[in-house]
Amino acid sequence: MSIEFEVTKEPEGQRVFFQAAEKHKSGTVVLSLPSGVPEPGKYLIHITLVPDQGDRLDAHMSFTAGKGQQTSKASLLLYVFIAFAALYILYLSNAGFKNKVDALLGKAKEF
Repeated sequence: MSIEFEVTKEPEGQRVFFQAAEKHKSGTVVLSLPSGVPEPGKYLIHITLVPDQGDRLDAHMSFTAGKGQQTSKASLLLYVFIAFAALYILYLSNAGFKNKVDALLGKAKEF
């Protein structure tokens, strides 16, 4: 089965890379854009499986380039959840910590 690749800049849909359908006997494909990704932004890679007979099968994956390492909002939300869970476990298991939290909450209620 042959595989075809295309990379487009989104949302414009401007093509920045295209590799015509070809067979890869090793089962591994390494794509190397000639000039790399031209500018930071969102991109979409279109992968098309082209069988010898039958219908083509398309898959699309988006990626962001040029922003360095960033933490996604979902990851940040997960970290916050884990931190609150750890504090809650500490609150339930440590009487001294529980007393301090209860005292702070009592003062907060006075406002």
